[in-house]
Amino acid sequence: MPGSSDFEKGKHFVDGTLRYLGEKDQFELRVTTSDKQTVTFIGSLKDARLVAERKDDKTKETHRLVISLLHDNRYLYHYEVQREGIRYPASSTPSVLPRKAYLS
Repeated sequence: MPGSSDFEKGKHFVDGTLRYLGEKDQFELRVTTSDKQTVTFIGSLKDARLVAERKDDKTKETHRLVISLLHDNRYLYHYEVQREGIRYPASSTPSVLPRKAYLS
């Protein structure tokens, strides 16, 4: 059964729907951006962190959304954009654009 959420006064997202894809053991997060586009992230849940990605076909950028489950009613999300053809070491990501927000 999918779960849905509204991002009240959200800078990046307006609303979203999360559903489990049992056959792939992954999650699909479909969100509406602040400019009214619907995009889909696919990822997995491990150690109370959902890491989901999508590839933008126009810009060839990889978008990553990391949602950390802090408490029963509090979440932290981290949004990154990586340009095509640029590889970063895990500890150093100079051109990744991190965006953080607390959700409660």
